[in-house]
Amino acid sequence: MEEARTGTIYDVVVIGGGVLGCMAARELTKYRLRVALLEKREDVCTGISRANTAIVYAGYDNQPGTKKAEFCVRANRNFDLLCGELGVPFRRCGSLMICYGPRGEQVLLKKYRQGMENGVPGLRLLSGEETEAMEPSLKKGVVRGLYAPTAGTVNPWELGIAAYENARENGCGIFLGTKVIGIAREEGLFRIDTEKTEEPFPKKEPEIFLARAVLNCAGLFADEVREMLFPPRVRIFPGRADYLVFDRRTEGILHHVIFQEPEEKGKGLTLVPTTEGTLLAGPSEQKGEKKEDFTTTEEGLAFLERLCREIVPSLPMDLVIRNFGANRPNPFDVFPDGEGGFTIGDRSIHSFVIDQPEECPAMVSLVGIKTPGLTCSPELAAHAVALLQEGLGEIFQRREDFRPVHEAPVRVSLLTLEEKRKLAEEDPAYSRIVCLCEGITEGEIRDAIRRGAVTPDGVKRRCGAGLGRCQGARCREKIEEMLKEGGKRLQGQEAAETDREKDREKDREKDRETLAAPSGKPERASGEVLDYLIIGGGAAGMTAAAALWRKDPSLRILLADREKRLGGLLRQCIHTGFGLGYFGEEMNGPAYADRLEKLLSACGVEVRLQTEVVSLGDAEETGETERLHEAVLAGPESWEKVRFRKAILSSGCRERAAGSLGMWGSRPEGVFMAGSLQKRINLSGYQPGKRAVILGSGDIGLILARRLTLLGTRVLLVTEIQNESPAMERNRKNCLEAFSIPLKTRTMVSSLQEKDGALSGVTVRNLETGEEEEIACDLLVVAAGLIPDQSLREEYLRETKKEPADADSWLFLCGNCEHVHPIVDGVSLQAEALAESQS
Repeated sequence: MEEARTGTIYDVVVIGGGVLGCMAARELTKYRLRVALLEKREDVCTGISRANTAIVYAGYDNQPGTKKAEFCVRANRNFDLLCGELGVPFRRCGSLMICYGPRGEQVLLKKYRQGMENGVPGLRLLSGEETEAMEPSLKKGVVRGLYAPTAGTVNPWELGIAAYENARENGCGIFLGTKVIGIAREEGLFRIDTEKTEEPFPKKEPEIFLARAVLNCAGLFADEVREMLFPPRVRIFPGRADYLVFDRRTEGILHHVIFQEPEEKGKGLTLVPTTEGTLLAGPSEQKGEKKEDFTTTEEGLAFLERLCREIVPSLPMDLVIRNFGANRPNPFDVFPDGEGGFTIGDRSIHSFVIDQPEECPAMVSLVGIKTPGLTCSPELAAHAVALLQEGLGEIFQRREDFRPVHEAPVRVSLLTLEEKRKLAEEDPAYSRIVCLCEGITEGEIRDAIRRGAVTPDGVKRRCGAGLGRCQGARCREKIEEMLKEGGKRLQGQEAAETDREKDREKDREKDRETLAAPSGKPERASGEVLDYLIIGGGAAGMTAAAALWRKDPSLRILLADREKRLGGLLRQCIHTGFGLGYFGEEMNGPAYADRLEKLLSACGVEVRLQTEVVSLGDAEETGETERLHEAVLAGPESWEKVRFRKAILSSGCRERAAGSLGMWGSRPEGVFMAGSLQKRINLSGYQPGKRAVILGSGDIGLILARRLTLLGTRVLLVTEIQNESPAMERNRKNCLEAFSIPLKTRTMVSSLQEKDGALSGVTVRNLETGEEEEIACDLLVVAAGLIPDQSLREEYLRETKKEPADADSWLFLCGNCEHVHPIVDGVSLQAEALAESQS
């Protein structure tokens, strides 16, 4: 972190670390200037930039002759070059504006004329039939379409972070957790008073920055920063919006950005195929109250769900993996009222407000920068810097050593197998997958931390870990551990490089202790074909492997499991109730796993731990009469491809993510998936909250209710949307009745409240009466059901474009992966039966 102190004079200080501020900082480092970027949060791109529609607009929405129109078309044209320099994915997928009636058609015709005047390339009006041919999934009856081939999508925070890092690489001083609390003019310089605001950084005395010029890019607070020095001219009022994110399994349903122009006046639906392969729906549009309010609303989410069902009838709403809220700046003119006060204009300003007072040309404020602010950010930054240059021309000297190219971070999932192997040879961390949904490795997460992430959200924004269908439920604990191990670094300071060889040897030593295969099976020869690949080492995988080998000891069987020890979820289930149906005696989960592991150790089965099966495919023709298949494996130190004849998918199940349940309100700390919380409590010693509500009364929800009670947490309520609890009778008696824990059926948790970022309460709604009750709590446990994890099979069918029957002859589902069993004994019995049925 660069040390600010009284007397240090910067040429330009940029206030605000959103996409626009980061772009401005990068633009300024093209000159021989001393530049500083001040951001009040612990990281950049945590405000407007983190909740954005992610569209690079073509430029037909803006009134001809305005800066918006000029900047948008020019920025769009140069976006490939910008993203190429910054190493950021950009998808020029084009957009379709659609309508279903005469009012919408008139709007499209107007936008077409505007676009032609603005010089938007390739703009075309389409008939309804042409539009539906381009997007067959749209509701039939489209009257007209407006096609803009130059529109595209980009990840807003990824773009902003890349610009920030490039600015830092080019010498910009970075000060995070630094809030501007006052600005004054002193002897031709700006005096900028600040205070430390965020916990990741040590609390310090207020710091003072001196600068020749100030560039105000403070987003929602740009008006307040401007008014530290000048009378009000523009005031920003927040506008709230809601978004839905769909799982990547929706990829291919839509191919373009879709804008729906409604027949009634108001907001239509926007659908965006993102660069990550997900589908984004939104925004809704509502009046906001607080500038830092990023909560979602019941009305907004219901609006989006209704339009999604209406406009794209085939879009599966059960594939929503999360919702989030946004806050946008709505600027209004401010006028003196003649009595020493001010009045606010009655209509919001639709153009960009670029303020440079005549009496003070060394301060430029970008106020109320809304759509298409993301698209125009590089042009707005260049324009603002040009305005400063006019007033301070003598200090703006172009640098010859400016480095525009920012090296993109490693994205292992985009590499070829040979590239992955080579990378893992240099650093095995790039073969250890942490985020299962997105395939993000330990190396990528470590790199994100070294680049400046100090929170799990910061890691997510840099490498994508936690963006997938489970929304971080399975990887967050590991990410938190890595953040803790790496230390919370001071802003702007490069992490001290560790001795990589020393760390690597430590990891290898740990692996040697845990990776010894529990069998005497000799290592396979390179390229040898497996008879069976078994994916998952829980009860189903271990039982199936042992049963197959006992049936035919000549079989070559490989069992791959992602954990450091076999057993899967059994290891975290320390309660009893296991084993009566399979072993004839009652035991807890770890004991059941130990018994199966011991049986397996007597078999000649090759076991690979800490090994993730990344993909399945069909092997190329080998001249053999039988059909072979292949899988890519990510092990603890390397990547490998294996060939096999048959596979058993025993990958268990995953929890229904909280983000898919339609709860609105905040997204606070203190919300846990049941399985994730059980693992933290039983294996990591995590101390839960003091007052809990449990959503879902299945077996795991009730077992956790008992466990939390025994730990001293007061379980206030268990909710259930069905007419009765689906849990086994013994769990209802032993977990609820025995501890007098109340259960309410036909009830849902509808919204969440927070205080200082932590859960402070939930709203519970009766589904029959509509009555609501607010319950103060600091822990919400989501036990909303389990979903068989068949993602490898689904991905195989999607990639190969084959019918499900094509996999039925060689890929067998087993255990909870096939369907969720009420008790683990049923899993083992099914696995044994499957093995017996094999010929």
